Amino acid sequence: MPAELIKGSEVRNALLAELKVEVEKLKAKHGVVPGLVTILIGQNPGLDLLRDAEDQNRPRAGLLRGAGQPGSRRSARPNY
Repeated sequence: MPAELIKGSEVRNALLAELKVEVEKLKAKHGVVPGLVTILIGQNPGLDLLRDAEDQNRPRAGLLRGAGQPGSRRSARPNY
């Protein structure tokens, strides 16, 4: 069986599109916009990459940042 190349960006885009549809259904039915909260523990430079990726993709899925607080962060980025 030959190996199959999976392109992460295509999978991400498909998942974000599917999620956006579900978010729109929630908005229409209940008048709420879900948010995404991530709790990062420790000081690891890789966490900045994760947080940046979330910041880029959250709006594409129609999600708010944090618990319904657009544009706010509960804590500042650590200084390394």
